[in-house]
Amino acid sequence: MIPQRETSGLESLIPGFRRRKAGLETPLVARYLEERRILSFAPPLWYEMLVRGVFVVAGLCLIKGFFPTLGTDWLPFWSINTGGYWMILGLALAGAGLWAYLSNERLVCDLRKGTYLRFEANRILRGSLAELDAIVLITEVNPPSFHGKMIYRLVLHWKNAVHPLLVLETAMFPFVQGMALNSSSAQIAARGNYFAQILGLKFFDNSHFASPNPVPVI
Repeated sequence: MIPQRETSGLESLIPGFRRRKAGLETPLVARYLEERRILSFAPPLWYEMLVRGVFVVAGLCLIKGFFPTLGTDWLPFWSINTGGYWMILGLALAGAGLWAYLSNERLVCDLRKGTYLRFEANRILRGSLAELDAIVLITEVNPPSFHGKMIYRLVLHWKNAVHPLLVLETAMFPFVQGMALNSSSAQIAARGNYFAQILGLKFFDNSHFASPNPVPVI
């Protein structure tokens, strides 16, 4: 039986625990920059290249849709001369790329100045590290009947939930019925505690009970 999520700790104090922004969950990777003066949480290079590649392929498909006979001798699959097929595929890929782009975000913390910049697709938030409240480790569980896995997330909260929370890091492990939900959380918990100390924040380990995905897809 999967332990059910209960309201406790920081979650009971912050009404905005479920993120007020929906979209794809952008994977973030922590990096030190400028001789460890800057702590950055940003998408890995492969993810950014993937998003750009989707737009490139979408553009090629749309061009093929407008000119169905273009490049029929280049590649076997390029020989499909149905313009409508390529238009639909191109629009679908463009929509997927736009969704990923609008979900993109990163956080840059200046440890010396005590400030942060949060970049999202349509805005930039600036503020003091004193506005940040805590880092919380939570566990989402998919039951064995649905590709059983545990997803650990380090979630950054702002004081009074003035901004949507931010998933700083994610780790995934297999889930077997009956196992403790925090059985594989030691490494990511240590990282969460380390980040909290560096940023001067509280750290809460709530990995022992199930929590929902803090970034709803829709």
